[in-house]
Amino acid sequence: MDVAEHTLGLILSLTRRIPELDSYVRRGLYTDTSGWKLYRPMPRLAGKTVGLLGLGRIGSEVARRLLAFDASVLVCDPYLKPGGLGDLAGKVSLLDLASVLRRSDIISIHVPLNAETRGMIGRKELAMMKKTAFLLNASRGGIVDEAALARAVEAGVIAGAALDTLASEPPGRDSPVLNRSRILITPHTAWYSEESVVELERRAAEQAAQILRGEAPTHLINVELLSR
Repeated sequence: MDVAEHTLGLILSLTRRIPELDSYVRRGLYTDTSGWKLYRPMPRLAGKTVGLLGLGRIGSEVARRLLAFDASVLVCDPYLKPGGLGDLAGKVSLLDLASVLRRSDIISIHVPLNAETRGMIGRKELAMMKKTAFLLNASRGGIVDEAALARAVEAGVIAGAALDTLASEPPGRDSPVLNRSRILITPHTAWYSEESVVELERRAAEQAAQILRGEAPTHLINVELLSR
């Protein structure tokens, strides 16, 4: 839930250009009401097409929030099981990666980092996107080729990006995505809320209690150990 909310926050920050407008006021440039003309274009989210790469638990939560904004949602998830759309059936469209990249005004990544997804968004994929499109990654660093992304934003291949995760955290001073006016970066905080901390602690305690009772923990990763 928290990652989904953060993702929507990043989308709105990009489309409504909120950090730039805040800076405009703080720098003392807000001297008349015509400043909005300096920050064109500023698209509305309603009516836009958002492509989600991955429709797991987090991707599904993002989709539901986007639908509430009257956005159209495209999904690329080759591992989605038949009938796996649940309440999103008939509300989102499943397509291949290239089609999602080409048709979307915003791309948001919600896949795990593994051998298959590492570097899955690079120069070729960025070139498929609209020049007016935005890319978001609140999933894992390493999925996006950051050097290619920086070049794409600088050259106007895409309009901008927002990242909550980076390949190296914290980033070095030579990170290609730092200090780019159209790349927003948050410090891997999409997961965080006061409520999420309590929830994490509660779930950890519940898992420990299950093990102490001789039960299989609900979220066991290494299932093969159960047979020992």
